[in-house]
Amino acid sequence: MFKVGESVVLNNSSQNKVMKIQAYNDEFIRAYWSKKEYSFAHESNFRHATPEEIAAGHRIDCEILDYPEDYTSPNCKKYDERVK
Repeated sequence: MFKVGESVVLNNSSQNKVMKIQAYNDEFIRAYWSKKEYSFAHESNFRHATPEEIAAGHRIDCEILDYPEDYTSPNCKKYDERVK
C-alpha cells in the first residue's frame, strides 16, 4: 500500500504537512516534513497525499478550493442532508 519516497499526510492531526515516507516496516511509517521533524505512526493514521495537497504543501481538509462552481475538495465526506 505505501512505499518509501511517497507523499503522505496524517488523517486527523494538528500536524497537517505533506511528508515523504522515509521508512515503512511492520505496518509503521516514519515520514519527514523537514530534515529533523517527522511523524511515526501506524499506517492506518496516514493516507496518500493528493496532487493538490502536494502542491500546497499541506493536508486539504473539507475546504472550498478556488475552482469554478464552488468545487469542493475530494477529501470532503459528503452526506445526504434532508430536511423533513
